[in-house]
Amino acid sequence: MIMVKAAILEGVEKLKIVDYPEPEVEPNSFIMKTELCGVCGTDMHLTILG
Repeated sequence: MIMVKAAILEGVEKLKIVDYPEPEVEPNSFIMKTELCGVCGTDMHLTILG
């Protein structure tokens, strides 16, 4: 089984990085490899203040 990383927001100021099973490709869909990502200001606000 291939594992990937996932960021899980469990609550205010509780962001956890976990290993997660790679999802299976369903018909008419695809999996895209992410090399970079960003966090917008709204996401930071919700993470810190809830």
